[in-house]
Amino acid sequence: PTHVVNLASMMQQGTSETPLQQIEEILETYSTSTDVILSCSSGGRGMHIQAWDIKNGAVLRNYISDSTGEGSCICMAGEDYILCALKNKPFIFVWRIDKEQVYTRISCTGLVTAMACHPEGVYCIGAISDKINIWEVSTGHL
Repeated sequence: PTHVVNLASMMQQGTSETPLQQIEEILETYSTSTDVILSCSSGGRGMHIQAWDIKNGAVLRNYISDSTGEGSCICMAGEDYILCALKNKPFIFVWRIDKEQVYTRISCTGLVTAMACHPEGVYCIGAISDKINIWEVSTGHL
């Protein structure tokens, strides 16, 4: 099975370790049980999710969106989808694992602050303010 680590959420601020040292420590911790690490970055051309092979450091895929928003929560929905909630916009972007373009965009009632997916990839659960929302991943329906 594929295991994914959200690298951004594991990075610690205010530590004496450099980001590279933190990444090396995370890779060492997960290298025996994880196949892929996802990272999120944003820039002038939109948000990017990169899937990295933990064994050799190669980029397996570069998932892109046209959104200039910054990603905050990344998770896998089964073995078929990657989801990323935006930090400052009420959207979740969904990619199929085999396609680098956005599959669908889920409109949310507010900013998603935490997110998890059903192990088989059917549902995504998101925390918005003091509420929990559940969406069907393949359709984006609440």
